[in-house]
Amino acid sequence: MHKEPILEDGNWGPRLLMRGTWTPSLGEQIDLASVRELIVDWNRGWRGRDLWFLQEFPDLEALRLRIPSLEDPSVLYTLEKLRSLHLATFCNSEIHFEKWPHLQECRLDWMPCAASILQQGELQALRVDHFPGRDLSSMTSLRKLQRLQFHQPRLRSLAGAGVFAELEHLKILDGHRLRSLDGLQSLTRLQRLDINRCPRLKDLQALAELTSLQVLHLTDNGKIPSLQPLATLRELRELRFYDSTEVVDGDLRPLLALTKLEKLAFKPRDHYTHGWADFPQIGFQ
Repeated sequence: MHKEPILEDGNWGPRLLMRGTWTPSLGEQIDLASVRELIVDWNRGWRGRDLWFLQEFPDLEALRLRIPSLEDPSVLYTLEKLRSLHLATFCNSEIHFEKWPHLQECRLDWMPCAASILQQGELQALRVDHFPGRDLSSMTSLRKLQRLQFHQPRLRSLAGAGVFAELEHLKILDGHRLRSLDGLQSLTRLQRLDINRCPRLKDLQALAELTSLQVLHLTDNGKIPSLQPLATLRELRELRFYDSTEVVDGDLRPLLALTKLEKLAFKPRDHYTHGWADFPQIGFQ
């Protein structure tokens, strides 16, 4: 089945969205050497089985690969200039991330065969879905990370986070086993923190020392004891705590100390000391 690919502007340069299957004639229609970003996505129309055509893209810098299965990952190692990789597939063979020495950012659905990503010391951005670790101790080689995201992890704590000295953004979504934020205290460069749908959190005390934090989202986390630890976050500009998130002691006075706060979103509750009208200078979203 043949469908014309779509050439468009991408984040890394000209981006090609593959559809149908590969045909050699594409090399005559498109200057493949100019393509910097490639999307091979089953959900967006790709139906090929063979990936050896990737060697036609010697200067590729970004690859988004979403296919049912990857039998032989060695086909990817021809992409020596790869800087960005999004990998969503099933694979039994070990994937050697060291084959991409220039890799800066990666997103993947966790597979045991992809464990070498945790040794990719030059990585700057990582998103992992279904991360199996109970804490972050297996990620201590990733010291240059600036952005780290987890979706549906098995994390119970954030022990080991102290090695991420350059981390600016941390996001945890659907961390249903996460009980503690201890470990975040030393992340002095953290500017944004998203903790969403993590209903077993005990408290926010670890956030008190994140004095560089500018954006904090705490949505759909159930009951949290108090917002008192946020009173020291004098650089905070945006705060959201709505849906099921409920401040048990009801005391919103710590927010009055946040003089740089520009955006605020929360669900009003009868036992809260303050309502929206008490923050007239702040935009509600």
